[in-house]
Amino acid sequence: MGTTTRTASLAAVLAEAKKNEALAKQARIVAEEALVAEVGFAKSEGQETYDAGDYRVTVKQPLTRKLDADALRDVIAEHPNLSDAVRYKPELVAARVKTLTDEEWSRLAKAVETKPGKVSVTLKEVAS
Repeated sequence: MGTTTRTASLAAVLAEAKKNEALAKQARIVAEEALVAEVGFAKSEGQETYDAGDYRVTVKQPLTRKLDADALRDVIAEHPNLSDAVRYKPELVAARVKTLTDEEWSRLAKAVETKPGKVSVTLKEVAS
């Protein structure tokens, strides 16, 4: 696995950019926390907007909810009228898809949309 001087130079640029990004993220988080403390936002869920000079600041506190499938089955069995509060979304089981034969995949693929994801670059510093 060879490398060129240009590749090494680009890797160094990427390393510096990642370092700057981490510092910027840390500074952003500190500034966000200070802003939240300054306006006294303390809702358990919701949002508020504040005018701050040349800026309009919106602070949001979301809640994420996740279903426990086993508990849900019991609840719906007892209270079927609640079934419309849950939407079931089909999802591929990647481990199973990898075991499909070509014939099985050709059948299933008719219902699968495939798009390329973002190319990722991993950078590890090595001793020289």
